[in-house]
Amino acid sequence: MSIEEARRITTGTQVNEIINYFGKCLRCGYPATASIHVTTYSDGTESTRALATCASPCGWTGPASPTTMSGQPPVIGRRRDTA
Repeated sequence: MSIEEARRITTGTQVNEIINYFGKCLRCGYPATASIHVTTYSDGTESTRALATCASPCGWTGPASPTTMSGQPPVIGRRRDTA
């Protein structure tokens, strides 16, 4: 991480559910849900990452590849601004 990156401040985060995600939890194998997280920084740059969360109470959350059953691009659903 550069000094400039260390000085950036998060100015906003958008979380968008991937409606047609069909991945599994890496810890217990139960179906998982996924969302795209877009973080905006004070210098105008953005970072995007996909995160999956176990749909059972095992508590796992981690990086995800937007896997879809049809092989089509992910369908992005609800948008939530979190900051």
